[in-house]
Amino acid sequence: MSVQESVSEEESSGDWVLKAENVSKSFGNLQALDDVSLEINDNEVVAIVGDNGAGKSTLLYSLVGIHQIDSGRIEYATGTVLDDQNTQKVLGDEVGVVHQDMALVGIRPVFENIFMGRQIEKEYLGGLLRVSDKETMRQESRQMLDELGFEMHVDKEVRLLSGGQQQILSFARAMYTDPPIMVLDEPFTALSEEVINKLMDAIDDLKQDHSIVIVSHNLEMVREIADRIVVMRRGEKVADLSGEEIEREDILSLMVN
Repeated sequence: MSVQESVSEEESSGDWVLKAENVSKSFGNLQALDDVSLEINDNEVVAIVGDNGAGKSTLLYSLVGIHQIDSGRIEYATGTVLDDQNTQKVLGDEVGVVHQDMALVGIRPVFENIFMGRQIEKEYLGGLLRVSDKETMRQESRQMLDELGFEMHVDKEVRLLSGGQQQILSFARAMYTDPPIMVLDEPFTALSEEVINKLMDAIDDLKQDHSIVIVSHNLEMVREIADRIVVMRRGEKVADLSGEEIEREDILSLMVN
């Protein structure tokens, strides 16, 4: 079976939740994405891999509306459409994003970071006075971390957490609204084997009823967890294959040749 045949079979299976059609994006004279088409199906893990500058993170952030595309179309099964005239950050209820830089507030506790920008409030005086309901946020934070299989003190300041704990917190924060799609930008970078295994277990559980898109340089983790692997090279999608059908050396060859 040829690469192109594998692509069409992979993309035609399942119900799509997100699709990009002929998407291009440039930054000045740099063509970051060149006519990229991609479908993300229901309840699958899709990994996007490529060398530095291949366009994988640009594609990821274009899919969620952080970057406005120059041409093409991005459509969600919910009806949301992004193109060169219409862009919005598709975050929260539709998509949860784990950024590479994690974007946490170090001087605030764990539970406040999970609820950052969406605090639960108590109302007093008929709604005239609103006060943060910290105890409810603590309880819900503990419950969510337990459900994901993560142990963490919710009152601890984030700056006192290890890098691995901060990555877990970033993952939990993105999951709080239980979005149908999760996108993860380099989730395994600089983590211990223990933390990687915890994240892998969480991803494996989540894919039963979520779609997950991962950008990663860790090809071994990608081959283990991904249903499909999309290979980017110089802004173009050069392959879209089953994670079980391709060896690490073949991925590397597609990335550079």
